Amino acid sequence: MNLHRSANVAEWDLIPSKERNMCQQVAAASGGIITPANVVSVLGFGLVLSGLHSVKQENYKNGFTKIAVGRLMDVFDGVVAEETGTKAPLGEKLDATIDKLEAFVTLPTLANNDVMTKKIAGIFMANHLINAGISLYAKKRNIPIHVSRDGKLATLAQWSTIILNGYGTFTNKNNKPTKAGWLKQSGKVASMVGIYLGARTISGYISDVQHGRS
Repeated sequence: MNLHRSANVAEWDLIPSKERNMCQQVAAASGGIITPANVVSVLGFGLVLSGLHSVKQENYKNGFTKIAVGRLMDVFDGVVAEETGTKAPLGEKLDATIDKLEAFVTLPTLANNDVMTKKIAGIFMANHLINAGISLYAKKRNIPIHVSRDGKLATLAQWSTIILNGYGTFTNKNNKPTKAGWLKQSGKVASMVGIYLGARTISGYISDVQHGRS
């Protein structure tokens, strides 16, 4: 799993300017703002927001398809950064920020539209808020915190919960209760995995901070 994890300097800064590929040249010229991975991340964010708008209009199939594609783009932005040689601290921060923004916007919206329970949405929200608090604490004390494998897997499980519940809602409204039931049950399993991995992620980040202070 590619974690979109960078060193403390941009990848292109370690390469002589004449040897940089086109993507690295554009990244260097834009101060790391314009990179293929950043474009993928932002486009994915836009798709998620568009999908949420569709969900609010009760166009569930279209909405959750866009949300699913948007999240897949987020999964692959690290691969894009790796393949183009454009990993950088700014890209890593953007990726993590978009992850949290998507969660903060999506979870309340779906809970309010009865796509998922308020309890599960609240637990996931608390997970993201605690992680954000740990990151801010570490940043103020110059302790490096990077996205962990558990963190990525927790995010995958949580978004699987969202997508499965979303398609379950759509299927139920199309009078297919048996299929809807399977999707909802699968969503419950994914939510339990997401809660477990979310707790492991928090524990791991706290350990990183403690080791960084020692």
